[in-house]
Amino acid sequence: VTWIGANEYFGGENTQYGQHQIILKGGVLQSDTFVNHASIVADLDLSISQAQSLDDVKFSATDADYDLLNFIVLDGPDSGTLEQETSFDGNHYPFHQGHYGTTLHYHADFLSGNLFDYTPEAGFIGTDSFTVYATDGQGNSNVATITITVTPPAESITLTDAKNIASYASHDHAVLVAALGGGDRISSTPFNDTLDGGAGHDQLFGGAGADDLIGGAGTDWLKGGAGDDEISGGEGADGVRGDTGDDVLDGGAGSDDMRGGAGDDILNGGAGRDRLAGEGGRDVFVIDVLGPANYDGIEDFNALDDVFWLDSSAFVGLSAGSLSAAVFVVGKHAIDDNDHIIYDQETGDLLFDVDGAGG
Repeated sequence: VTWIGANEYFGGENTQYGQHQIILKGGVLQSDTFVNHASIVADLDLSISQAQSLDDVKFSATDADYDLLNFIVLDGPDSGTLEQETSFDGNHYPFHQGHYGTTLHYHADFLSGNLFDYTPEAGFIGTDSFTVYATDGQGNSNVATITITVTPPAESITLTDAKNIASYASHDHAVLVAALGGGDRISSTPFNDTLDGGAGHDQLFGGAGADDLIGGAGTDWLKGGAGDDEISGGEGADGVRGDTGDDVLDGGAGSDDMRGGAGDDILNGGAGRDRLAGEGGRDVFVIDVLGPANYDGIEDFNALDDVFWLDSSAFVGLSAGSLSAAVFVVGKHAIDDNDHIIYDQETGDLLFDVDGAGG
């Protein structure tokens, strides 16, 4: 008998997910042929500025059997303190979660230390590292190296009111750049930078770090690059690109063109008639301004992966949290008093009716 499924072990604290086979030989039941697979832990390269710390960073690990993993530090950091924490991801398994006693049987005790915090020693600048491996209780992973680069504090730079073309790609530390005006073209360092274009039609390019890009007034072009970036278009009809990473994009005022790129992004067009595309990843589309002047076009909403966040200050009458199916209706208009979110399949329009069919 061969099947794909899951067996529990360690008193219900972990699982073996994959192909199992039981054989009867001479009338005697043989052992399950399931073979446990060792997990894989990836190296990480992280960067922070002096006096900053890392909080709730998740180790990057995979396990073919969907086992929960215990992360064990072999050699700790030399120039900082390390603390491990545990956080369960409810979507870890490809099958329904059962119960073992009074707790979910896959997560009760065995998952341990999958997040970490790191704080560098006071005054330390340079590269620190530690090594870690994972075990599922039956086998160990490879040993991974977590490398943390601590850079000097960000340098504050104020540009002139004229047109500026500046690249800080060769800097060995982060920058905080304020451009007073003019049509500026600014490229960041590989670290966590802040670029503020100010007035004028600016082009701002983030680098490898987690950057904060602010377009300000004018028609701007903003691109986050690698890293988890926060990008704000400000006033004007801006082009906003997240690129790679889990980015937060805010168009601000004006009719903006926004694309999240790879990663799990949050896109908020703000005021104006914006065009939004999440592209890769599980994306969030925020709607917090209503009215014909603020109709947005969303190119690639995927109901399996993407979600809408509706701001309660604009969507008056809707309860906080996940909305029940009763408030949704497919068609041209509300059918009963509970129908507030209307999806027109013919046109693709998503509409809000504040009082349902009663109004």
